[in-house]
Amino acid sequence: MTNRSTVRTKKAIKHAFSELVEEKGLDSLTVSDVARSAGINRGTFYLHYVDKDDLKNQLENEALESLQEQLFNNENSDPNDPVDVIPYDAILGALEYVQDDFEFIKAIVGPKGDHAFLGRFRGQLSQMIEKQIAKSTTLRLSMKGFPREYAMQVMLAGIVAIVELWLSTGGKESPEEIASMIHESRRLAPYEFLK
Repeated sequence: MTNRSTVRTKKAIKHAFSELVEEKGLDSLTVSDVARSAGINRGTFYLHYVDKDDLKNQLENEALESLQEQLFNNENSDPNDPVDVIPYDAILGALEYVQDDFEFIKAIVGPKGDHAFLGRFRGQLSQMIEKQIAKSTTLRLSMKGFPREYAMQVMLAGIVAIVELWLSTGGKESPEEIASMIHESRRLAPYEFLK
């Protein structure tokens, strides 16, 4: 199989997998479903993947590696600015990647997808924040009355909720608009949304 043919086949498999996850759910779909929907035989599927779980894991790992690459690309941020602990450029890069791989990410994060994927993404965001705080000479992760791990979850919750809503509503806003919302939300206390 030529390289171009391999790329085309893998793209068809990914597309079929993404559609089937949304339609049938991750637990219900089979290799036969994916092969049929991709217009290939099962033997061709097995040239590239061991089974359905191997396909899911490879696609998720590729997505998470690309997201991590974007999230940790934050040289332009100010490590002493609390808002830049979640750098705009890094979030924008990650959202642009999500937009480019929207069909798969939406399916895997959706209600019939893999709930562990979002947890792994939260872990990446947490690592990015920890890295930013470690570079700072003035910032520490602490809030009055909040243990460190709870403070981290408060920081992550808003980001993840905005991204989930963006995905579930079909990505109507641009990555720039969503990145701005995430960035600006860092400046606001929740009660300020009620004014």
